[in-house]
Amino acid sequence: MTTQRNRTMDKDNRYWKAHKNIYNKLLNSLDQDIVDKIYRNPNCIEAHLLNNKVEKEIEQILEQESTA
Repeated sequence: MTTQRNRTMDKDNRYWKAHKNIYNKLLNSLDQDIVDKIYRNPNCIEAHLLNNKVEKEIEQILEQESTA
């Protein structure tokens, strides 16, 4: 099953709490060179890939919470 990536999520407090936790977890798992690159240029491809991964995980978490 494919999900639509262009769906808009309600970016409420639950979203931002999940975003912060997941973003920090994923950022800490990266090599320091990549982290430095993201800090220097938040629009680099690595930053976009990280953000896409964060959004995907948030989507899964919020979907699980809504079906629980």
